[in-house]
Amino acid sequence: MLAAGLFGWGFVADADMAVALAVLAPSLAGYALLAASARVRRGRPHKSPRAEVELPAASGPSWRGLLRFLFAGPLAALAAVGVCTAVALRAPWGEADRLIAGGMLLPVLWSLGMIWATTDPRLARIGLGLMAVSAAGFAVGAL
Repeated sequence: MLAAGLFGWGFVADADMAVALAVLAPSLAGYALLAASARVRRGRPHKSPRAEVELPAASGPSWRGLLRFLFAGPLAALAAVGVCTAVALRAPWGEADRLIAGGMLLPVLWSLGMIWATTDPRLARIGLGLMAVSAAGFAVGAL
């Protein structure tokens, strides 16, 4: 889908139009993919019996859940900000390019940190990894 945006960008000479086309083309390709895979049901909807699942009653937030929440939220954000600071201050591009790259990377890196923090079963690895990435990012930015 991103290739579709870059392909459309190559055919447009106007910079404003090229940016708009590069942003819209992937989403249009995604809509086309969704439309192609959609199924249309005709007639009355079929009612299927739902399986009842009993969940154990929660006795309150566990310390593992609280740690996972702290790792996925503030610590993942801190690690993302550290890397983006390093990119914004030390990347070998022009000043405007560095600032834009750092700003555009923040939500991507934060979401990657959140995904890692919520899917990895080993909390120590998550905490140490995110702290190391955060410290390394800020250290590179401070040099």
